[in-house]
Amino acid sequence: VREAGGNGSFTFDEDGESFVVTFAGGLTEKVKTDSGEFDTVVSTVQSTYFDVRGIKELRVNFTSDEFKIPVLIRFRTVKGQFVCKLSGLTVEEVKTVDSAPSPTPTPTIQPVATPKPKATPEPYIDNQPLLRELAFELGETLEYKVTSAGQETAKLILQAKERKRIKEIDTLVLTATVSSVSSANRPFALSDSVIARVNPETLAPQTSETKF
Repeated sequence: VREAGGNGSFTFDEDGESFVVTFAGGLTEKVKTDSGEFDTVVSTVQSTYFDVRGIKELRVNFTSDEFKIPVLIRFRTVKGQFVCKLSGLTVEEVKTVDSAPSPTPTPTIQPVATPKPKATPEPYIDNQPLLRELAFELGETLEYKVTSAGQETAKLILQAKERKRIKEIDTLVLTATVSSVSSANRPFALSDSVIARVNPETLAPQTSETKF
C-alpha cells in the first residue's frame, strides 16, 4: 500500500475466503504525534471484510513524502473509536558482508592440461539492501501508540527486521509486536505478534505466524 502511495485495490484470504480491500487517497491533513508533525494524505479504506466485523470509517494517514509512512490509523466499532498514532521512527544501520573476493596470487603456469572450471554459485549475503522502489528500508522500525476512547491500551512495534535465506529462499522478515499494554487493556496481551516472511522484491507472502 505504501509503494502504491495509499491508493489501489488489494486481495487477501482469511479463513478460506477471499476479500478485496480498497485504499483511496483524498484530503491532506497535518498530523502531530510523539514523533513530530507530518504533512499527510488521508486514505479511506473499504472492504466487506471490515463491514462484517463492525469496523467502520477506517482511515490511514500516509506522509506526503516518498516514504509514505502511515502515521495515523483510525476506525470505529460499537465499543468506540480506536486510534493508532506513530510514536517512534528509527532506521537501524544494517551491517553487510563484503562480497568482493580477496585477491589471490597469480598461479605459476605449469605444462599440464587445464581442467574445465566448474561454475560456483555466488555466496548469499544476509541483509542486502532492499529495492529503491519499496517505500521503506531494511531496519525501519515504527512504534505506534494505540488508544481506545481516549485511553492508551497498548504500544505496537512494526519492523522490517531482517533479510536472510530461509529454506534456501531469499526472504524479508516483517514483524508486528505488542511491546506494552495498560492494566485496563482488553484487546491485546504483551508480546502478541505477527511475523510475515515475504519476497524481498515483490512483498508476496511466503509464510506468516500469528500469536494472540
